[in-house]
Amino acid sequence: MQGVFIMILHSDGDKEWQKSQLTNIERAVKNGDMDGQSYAYQYDRIQINSGKKQLYGTQCANVDTIKKTVELAPTEDMENLDDRRRKVGMMPIEMYKEFMLKNL
Repeated sequence: MQGVFIMILHSDGDKEWQKSQLTNIERAVKNGDMDGQSYAYQYDRIQINSGKKQLYGTQCANVDTIKKTVELAPTEDMENLDDRRRKVGMMPIEMYKEFMLKNL
């Protein structure tokens, strides 16, 4: 399932098909075949590809490993971001940024 998810997530060349797969990912999460963060990544990717704000903070606009900064792509309701991330099984945003900087 993870391989299928990665294929869908990175199918930016066919954004309509990518968007159409969100309900399948949501169903897989509800059935326990995928984790909640997979849904969050796909949802955010679709939003950003559509010129809208993301909801879970999974997509970055800029990562500078020299300056040690991570800038998120436009994100809705930053005040409640960590709560939304927690609900789908994701780490807090600052921890995620640190993780990204250490693993690039």
